[in-house]
Amino acid sequence: MRNSLTGVLAVALFCVIHGCAAASFHSLWTDQNVVFDEKLVGVYDDGQHVVEKGPGKSYIFTSKDEKGNVTSTATVHLVKLGDLLFSDMEVPAGEDVTREPAAKVLHAIDRIEIDGGTVRAFCFPDSKYLEFADAKTVTVTTTSKDGAVATDKLLSLSTKEMEAFVVGHAKEMSKKTMEMKRVAK
Repeated sequence: MRNSLTGVLAVALFCVIHGCAAASFHSLWTDQNVVFDEKLVGVYDDGQHVVEKGPGKSYIFTSKDEKGNVTSTATVHLVKLGDLLFSDMEVPAGEDVTREPAAKVLHAIDRIEIDGGTVRAFCFPDSKYLEFADAKTVTVTTTSKDGAVATDKLLSLSTKEMEAFVVGHAKEMSKKTMEMKRVAK
């Protein structure tokens, strides 16, 4: 579990950009299933990723470019369901956009596996998870202040339903998207 968060966070950011994370209107994490391990706080991948303690049992993940400039920051919760670990990355709307239906935060969910100091992160290979029989969906329209409009279909399962969904479809989260290693505290 030591290196699990970095892989989770980086993959969550990657998957949101590339469309393979399970995008959800509701969170996966609860006070009962969220886990926090202080050993995950540190520097990863030659300084390209930094994990800090966030509020409560959350982590703040920061990505940097090769010059050390911050390229993205995200809040992530690590969720343990049985023997499985998942990430729940919060995707805020930002001040320059509105969402309909209204949502200040959406969630990107990924599955992870840990093998010693190596973390492998997995997501759905495509958006077909939205067509699974147990998937309830909602269409979210995001509008920026400059008038750009994006429409996305997201899972609208309650948190309890989402827990059952990701556990039931964990094997289908099979697209390996990243391997990460911790390099320093």
